[in-house]
Amino acid sequence: LASRASKVPASLMRSSLAKRPRTVSGLGSTTTTQRAASLKSDNAQSNTNTIDFPGAKGERINVHASIRSVLRPHQREGIAFLWNCVTGVNDGLNNAYMQTISGNRNDSFDDESEDEDSISKMKASELKDGDVSIPRGAVLADEMGLGKTVQALTVLAMNMDETHLVVCPKTLIYNWESEVKKFFPEMKVMIVDGTSERRRKVIENISKAAKLIGIVFQVRDDLLDYGISKGNIGKPKMQDILEDKITYPLYYALKSSSKKDSSKILKKLKNKDFSEEEVANFVSSSSAFNKCNSLIQSYSNEISKCINKISNKEIRDEMLNLSESLKNRYE
Repeated sequence: LASRASKVPASLMRSSLAKRPRTVSGLGSTTTTQRAASLKSDNAQSNTNTIDFPGAKGERINVHASIRSVLRPHQREGIAFLWNCVTGVNDGLNNAYMQTISGNRNDSFDDESEDEDSISKMKASELKDGDVSIPRGAVLADEMGLGKTVQALTVLAMNMDETHLVVCPKTLIYNWESEVKKFFPEMKVMIVDGTSERRRKVIENISKAAKLIGIVFQVRDDLLDYGISKGNIGKPKMQDILEDKITYPLYYALKSSSKKDSSKILKKLKNKDFSEEEVANFVSSSSAFNKCNSLIQSYSNEISKCINKISNKEIRDEMLNLSESLKNRYE
């Protein structure tokens, strides 16, 4: 990593912060002047991005209006830098990576010291398929009090579908939680702190509950395959049977039926000489549905035990609601 003090951005010149240098440390970090040049050259491609986030490239940075109104100019610039790095479009980061894999690495990853001529001369044929990947990652190292937490959270909030892990000193854990609740109330947060034994138990309970929730979802899905719901479940009836899958209802039906009846239906399934109605009647006439529902209830009880051990009320309630909704899906 290269670390240097860049010029204070024009947006901060009238601030008391102008008396202190702003240090940016990261792979492929760029100066304000370079970002301005990049902005000019990429203006036709990403004009919408650069209005609010100078230097942003590629995909549009979608930030909720409530957070845009509180972001200071230098924070928007920092968010653009982080976004470019994590989405793989930061030129300095990519060029430094290409230097490394071409065996022409120098000691600095600064844009000014890149040997672009040697990179351009490197032929793609010299690299084996699959050897090249897009580097993603960044280090933002502003002075204290400039709002690095908000900048990082803004980038994380752009991908709410993923789970993100934040590792920070114990003294800052609840500061991060406070910032999330203040600026991103829709983001779910769970704190794992305390002794190693306490953290281990928290993670174990959540992992076990998540695994059991997955099983409940699957068993319920197996039941729905037999048309027990009048609603639209998003797939045709008997789809699992048509795909040669032996699911819980069929398993319990085969297990509880006579050897003669089980062998008969298995032979028909193997030879694909059956009707959907025939298989459905075989399963529904057995105790398979009741056994599946009993299994769901048993797993649900275990899920509740695990979840009730979670101290975070928000996470606990969320997981309990999820478990209950899956158990009764399409009833």
